[in-house]
Amino acid sequence: MSDTYALLRQPAYAVLDLMAGVSVMERLRATLNLKNVADEKYLNSLEWNQSYYAAPRSVTFSLEYKL
Repeated sequence: MSDTYALLRQPAYAVLDLMAGVSVMERLRATLNLKNVADEKYLNSLEWNQSYYAAPRSVTFSLEYKL
């Protein structure tokens, strides 16, 4: 069995995540999370002779109510 290795290079990149939250009422809080805002495509792992692309842009919204 022969191991084959490939040299992978990628240019420098920046990933921007944002979060905003607001208290809607005394016990209710709304939060919005944006990950990879610019939808940057980059390799997340370059180890063990394998690589995969990182997650694309995603948006999450949550409501939290405290009793």
